[in-house]
Amino acid sequence: MKDSTKLLLGFAAGVATAASIYALAKTEKGQEIVHDFESRSGDLKKGMGDWVEKGKHMAEDLAKKFNGAAKETTNA
Repeated sequence: MKDSTKLLLGFAAGVATAASIYALAKTEKGQEIVHDFESRSGDLKKGMGDWVEKGKHMAEDLAKKFNGAAKETTNA
């Protein structure tokens, strides 16, 4: 199969998928799913933000320890 044919089929599949999701989102059940997804993604975003903050603090502590050890080594 030619690359252009594969590209066209991929594009058509993407359009069909997007149209299906759009149609589902317009139904009552679809709106419930969208609402649940938004709620869960908000919780996930908050949780990931907490992990990022913890990671920043750990990195800062590690950098301080490393800098302290490097100063001790150069002073010795």
